[in-house]
Amino acid sequence: MMNEKVFSQTRRNIIKAAALAGVGSTTLSLTAEAKPMHEFDETYDVVIVGSGFGGLATALQSRELGMSVLVVEKMPAFGGNSCLNGSGFAVAGLDEQAKLGIDDSPEKFMQDILSSGQGLSTPKLAHAIAYGAKDAFEWAQSHGVKFADGVYLYGGHSVARVKIGVRATGGDITIPLREKGELLGAQYRSRCSMKSILLENGKAIGIQVANHHDWTNAESGIVKNIRAKKGVVIATGGYANDVQFRQMQDPRLDASMSNTNQPGGSAQGLKEVLRAGGAPHQLSIIQIGPWASPDEHGYGDSPDYSPFAGYTHGIAVDVNTGERFLNETGDRNIRAKNITNILDKTPGVYPVLFCDSIGHNDPGIPATRRRRIIKSGTVKEFATLEQIAKHYGIPVAPFLKQVERYNASVKAGVDKDFGKLVSRLKPISTAPFYAQRVSNTIHYTEGGAYINENASVLSLEGEPIPNLYAVGEVSSGAHGAGRLGGCGTADPMVMGRIAAKHIAAKAKA
Repeated sequence: MMNEKVFSQTRRNIIKAAALAGVGSTTLSLTAEAKPMHEFDETYDVVIVGSGFGGLATALQSRELGMSVLVVEKMPAFGGNSCLNGSGFAVAGLDEQAKLGIDDSPEKFMQDILSSGQGLSTPKLAHAIAYGAKDAFEWAQSHGVKFADGVYLYGGHSVARVKIGVRATGGDITIPLREKGELLGAQYRSRCSMKSILLENGKAIGIQVANHHDWTNAESGIVKNIRAKKGVVIATGGYANDVQFRQMQDPRLDASMSNTNQPGGSAQGLKEVLRAGGAPHQLSIIQIGPWASPDEHGYGDSPDYSPFAGYTHGIAVDVNTGERFLNETGDRNIRAKNITNILDKTPGVYPVLFCDSIGHNDPGIPATRRRRIIKSGTVKEFATLEQIAKHYGIPVAPFLKQVERYNASVKAGVDKDFGKLVSRLKPISTAPFYAQRVSNTIHYTEGGAYINENASVLSLEGEPIPNLYAVGEVSSGAHGAGRLGGCGTADPMVMGRIAAKHIAAKAKA
């Protein structure tokens, strides 16, 4: 056992951070009195909270650098939101791109990130992700992560640069990383919830946890204090599934809106960073994804089906007119807004997204997912285009004319109507055809704890809080107004490794 004096920050500083976050002092359950001393039950070099891409990358890299590691996860299973991820990993400058005639570079990637961020991205963080993605991708491969052949064009990117796992699931990445970490001696503990970050003179020295925790009961578990000699890394994900907290940032995002997060996803980790003095950043920027379906609940299959099928190989039409209304591979935020505009005019009349058998059988969609989404009725099969129109009540003549116009654009290699990149696509003509209704869902929270290019959490004064780091969706700065597809993997993988390297280098200095 070790005794360590831990002094809380002043109530004034904490309330100041909470006010900027839009969180009241009552909600944060702050305590004015500081406990003068903590007795630690365990000690590690690095303690990581969260077991998604960011937490796992930090843990493995830390072990490779010779540091002892503990990863705590409040849920019964490891992986967090990353398990639900479709495994898309945005990478620039791959040999595979060059072989396919795709001209790409980290600089182009960075410019795409900044463009999507609409002037609200932190350039140093965008640079770190864009220029570090290839190394992180190859590092993941070296530890057993397998990716399928081919590169994909995700929404908002100027070229195809996204790789997907062999099963198109986040487990393609999380499982090998954790297995390799365990092999190297990293420790992983599920059902272990962080209650607070422990500080001494403004420096993070550990965390208080509840072991044997039941995530459905906030008061459950056995309280323990864990010391982190070199660094505390928060990798707890976003708050899309935390209705109270997200509504405090954007009142429109009430409980009626679905989201793509796992059931335990919340602002819990972020709140603790704010209590520790971290600066809140862009908390009201919350990304709405345009690829959900009103015909399924929770995450469902549509978010990992429609981007590869209808959005890539097909078109979306307004049921009222039979005409296109968006760039199917354009910026996510813009597409979501386009869908919202239609639903505002005709509530409940959802747009229809469709493709032919080429799109339905895109190699990015596992056969099990194709079968499942057809069986559920979310996606329906039709022998002819006319059947699609009749089933959804779309005016037949304008609908067929729209398909004809789009096919002409594909043959010409230029979409003059909406600017979709169609030069590598084929016309919608190979029966059978597959259609679904599409809707919006809350997907990603760009806001979080403000970090610098070392993944250090910054205080309200813009200074790094010693030994405190945040990686992945719980952090903020890189993406600004909108995160690009595939960056939800690239960001935590890159920044997690950067955090580990910074902790190791700092300890040696």
